[in-house]
Amino acid sequence: DKVREGGIIAGHDYAHPDFPGVKNAVDRFFGRFGWQVHEEGHGVWWVQRQALPISFFTPAYNCAPYLMQSACSIIESNLQPGDEYILVNDGSTDDTAKILDEIRSMHPAVRVITHEHNLGGSAARNSAVQAAGNALCFCLDSDNILLPNSVAQLRDQLFRTGTDTVGFQTLKFFTDTGGTEQITHELVYEPVVTDFARSLRTTNVPAGSGNYLFTREAWQRADGYPKNAGALDAWGFGLRKAATGSTATILPGTFYYHRHAHMSYWIRHERQGTIDQSALEVLKPFFDLIDPRDLRYLLSDKGKARWFSDLNRRPVRVLDRNDAAQQNQPIVKTGLLKRLRRFVERAA
Repeated sequence: DKVREGGIIAGHDYAHPDFPGVKNAVDRFFGRFGWQVHEEGHGVWWVQRQALPISFFTPAYNCAPYLMQSACSIIESNLQPGDEYILVNDGSTDDTAKILDEIRSMHPAVRVITHEHNLGGSAARNSAVQAAGNALCFCLDSDNILLPNSVAQLRDQLFRTGTDTVGFQTLKFFTDTGGTEQITHELVYEPVVTDFARSLRTTNVPAGSGNYLFTREAWQRADGYPKNAGALDAWGFGLRKAATGSTATILPGTFYYHRHAHMSYWIRHERQGTIDQSALEVLKPFFDLIDPRDLRYLLSDKGKARWFSDLNRRPVRVLDRNDAAQQNQPIVKTGLLKRLRRFVERAA
């Protein structure tokens, strides 16, 4: 924080054989933004601090009644020089396209991407991030509202903490009837760092909200938002990031407004009764990181039907990678891993 834009951050012991953690830490910290680490020999390194503009984006599907209010909360009070705003019309059949044309005319930094057919939330979000030109991305769903100048605070927190994702601490829920002046209830996240293990202990993690700041580098490492995840696209993306080494946190004392009690993406998916199955599909690529006892539960009839819905009551345990690394052993012994894979294949 003490270094202005254009200033130099420098140090030593880079690539020192006795201190490999120095290079790892420097590369990890600045690699989030794509900033080049310069070497001057004898272990000396330096980085020039640059601006960190944000690529805001909104997936839009049949959301004409409330899209303008959401977009204005970005354009009028959060969009700063160097930022951009990408909206993705995911095959809408109502007046969403008309509203998007109005929004596009409001600011030169606004762009609209159109999907000819409805491809789902994950595809819309991935299209936006793929088109993003900045190292930091922020998603605001079409039915939610930001406070003025609130996202810049998340950016400062992300830079300071070295994490890959930063979200608001509180979601303040409102309805169309009462508006933001009449909050119906709140969801508050704990101010802790969320990794893969914590992601499977509770559904109350910032990634579940879908409206947070993250690095494009973490999106690439996680291979984007998961396909066929339905309304769990944001939660699934958070799980993917955590499983591929990213961490997330929140900024205490911050909030945004979250609309509810309308036919939202989540409610439509929930009524289909497929939430738990969708969550299991998202988790499937990471079965080898799950404790074998809990993997058997996940693949049982009871687990398949209720595991995600019951996550706050029955957390899923993961293998301790730190202990395995300290012992210089694989996370799962080869024989056990083979048996687990055969078990998974039979269960599938």
